[in-house]
Amino acid sequence: LRETRTLNDLIIENAADGVIAIDRQGDVTTMNPAAEVITGYQRHELVGQPYSMLFDNTQFYSPVLDTLEHGTEHVALEISFPGRDRTIELSVTTSRIHNTHGEMIGALVIFSDLTVRKETQRRMAQAERLATLGELMAGVAHEVRNPLTAIRGYVQILRQQTSDLIHQEYLSVVLKEIDSINKVIQQLLEFSRPRHSQWQQVSLNALVEETLVLVQTAGVQARVDFISELDNELNPINADRELLKQVLLNILINAVQAISARGKIRIQTWQYSDSQQAISIEDNGCGIDLSLQKKIFDPFFTTKASGTGLGLALSQRIINAHQGDIRVASLPGYGATFTLILPINPQGNQTV
Repeated sequence: LRETRTLNDLIIENAADGVIAIDRQGDVTTMNPAAEVITGYQRHELVGQPYSMLFDNTQFYSPVLDTLEHGTEHVALEISFPGRDRTIELSVTTSRIHNTHGEMIGALVIFSDLTVRKETQRRMAQAERLATLGELMAGVAHEVRNPLTAIRGYVQILRQQTSDLIHQEYLSVVLKEIDSINKVIQQLLEFSRPRHSQWQQVSLNALVEETLVLVQTAGVQARVDFISELDNELNPINADRELLKQVLLNILINAVQAISARGKIRIQTWQYSDSQQAISIEDNGCGIDLSLQKKIFDPFFTTKASGTGLGLALSQRIINAHQGDIRVASLPGYGATFTLILPINPQGNQTV
């Protein structure tokens, strides 16, 4: 019997899934290492403590409470759990614990981290939506561009033939607006048109410095201080230089536009892991409202008075094609930080 218990303890200790046991009074009695990793809580913080006090007001609490009070068992229930460091997507299974007499003496909750799988599914679904949207936009853009070209031509002829200065001014405004529409159409085509990446060895530090030159115009430098903190130990990565420059330029321009008065933008590069490098762009501008942060990468979503809302959507598409990740952290009124995480050697050739 002792050997059986020892074996059971070893199985729980070495299980890849998190395991927490609760006694009949609702106190935590057992917690394995996987549960510590997943939840972010240490064993000594939870064992002996009331489960309800630790996880009250979370979806993680109610299934276990249901099992303890009513004996209801749950299988592979998917919930969101506010861990210590991050919100985690979990698959939770609960069951009753019985003694040798068949009496219920507690409950067992077994859970696995679905966060990575959910994120992968989300990205795949988003990629499919973007591909469908891209095809639609390409068709619409071509249908609009052809008659617009004819309209522009006739407006130019009318402006040349009229001697009335007021009419010439009106027609000039029409031409300007037509050019604005053409610019939007061009952005739609760039977003929808597949592009095979031109892979080459790229220094992120050199790319940052090259992009900063494009942003630091006289007017911008008068009100924005640029602070570069670049890791000189970084080796080149395999990437598409022009596409990454497009991403950096878009984020930097957004950062400049977020600063209404005097401000600063900090650009950092560092070795994120053995196989990844990172770039962060931090500004102290107006920030992004929490309710909008999940929408900023959606096509056509923008908070600006002008703009198509395609810049960040295209940026995310480019980073995904590099098998990387783009993240945003922001507090309204305190600025925003965009972080690009890029693999040193992406696997296979991707199409943007």
